[in-house]
Amino acid sequence: MKKGIAIFCILIVAMSAIFAQAAVEGSASKEMTDVTVMVYERGATIANGSTLDNNDTRWLNEQLAPKGVHLTFVGVPRSGADATIETMIAAGTAPDVIVTNGRERVMQYGSQGGLVDFTPYLDRLDPEYQELIKGTPINMCSIDGGLYALPGMPGYFVRGHEQYIRKDLVEALGMEMPDTREELIKFLYAVKEKYPDMIPYAFSGKITDACFFQFVLSYTSRADERTNFIYEPSFTNCLRPGAKEGFKQLNQFYLDGIIPADFALDVDETKFNQARANGKVAFMLYNGTDTTDYTQFGLTDGFMLWPANTLPNADGDYVVPSSGSVNRYVYVLKSAEDAGKMDAIMEFLSFMSNEDNANTFANRLWSSEAAALD
Repeated sequence: MKKGIAIFCILIVAMSAIFAQAAVEGSASKEMTDVTVMVYERGATIANGSTLDNNDTRWLNEQLAPKGVHLTFVGVPRSGADATIETMIAAGTAPDVIVTNGRERVMQYGSQGGLVDFTPYLDRLDPEYQELIKGTPINMCSIDGGLYALPGMPGYFVRGHEQYIRKDLVEALGMEMPDTREELIKFLYAVKEKYPDMIPYAFSGKITDACFFQFVLSYTSRADERTNFIYEPSFTNCLRPGAKEGFKQLNQFYLDGIIPADFALDVDETKFNQARANGKVAFMLYNGTDTTDYTQFGLTDGFMLWPANTLPNADGDYVVPSSGSVNRYVYVLKSAEDAGKMDAIMEFLSFMSNEDNANTFANRLWSSEAAALD
């Protein structure tokens, strides 16, 4: 349902949507400046085109054409995107506008003089967006007095990951619903002993943090602000002090058959999803946005994967991975400024920083087909 898509605030809403799928349809109505923009190439099948050419981004270029801006999109594989971009920068083939989840990447390139300092351009963005990013968001994108990225901020915070447990198995084993890691581990081993055809802890080979992040982070503390600043909010979070013990326990699960021995081969999650659908999963960690799907399924009456809280961290707090206050960074290569493209780039970013434009694009409100959907 298009209207059910979560609406994010201002710039990041539209930027995230663009980086997910993009296309180019120029206009000859006036002299155009071509801006190259990174997009995530996920290999998805799109009915109205391709990752680089679809209805959404044709519409976007139609809006920008009167401003003399034409967008050409450059596909980058989602897995290993930062490393790919680094190679492209070295080869001189990187797009003008790039997105990353890693703040450290922005700080590195910015301190080396490779990125545009947005300070003199900031007033061209939507006033509401300028107000939104004051304070911490701006500081997280700044180094040595320069503003080297525009922060992407979620409009609201949701649980990024959720825990699901077979409540009926807990009851059948005569146990209480686990609410600590130790109780969860006891349950997993009890399931393996009593129900050998069950998967105690479901895992897949798809490259994702959803299956293990929350478990690993239960061994860590957030008490030290310096540590939090160093490791959050990117994937480096799982490298923080204490996380190693979590990985050791996961390895022990694997050796003991708690986690499927062949999980790494299940790269498209076929076996993972089949096990869920057939009621063979006792416990799993996965995306928090899919709660409805995971709590109402199966071919056997009377069981349900039940949302649970079993993993307090080292401080005793039930902290669930979720969107950080700044969860993406949009930056522009200095070469684009040197090429005289900044007016066109700021027209593009200004358009995207407007909340109405972002909402229209993210929810396809321009499409009569989308508007007709419930």
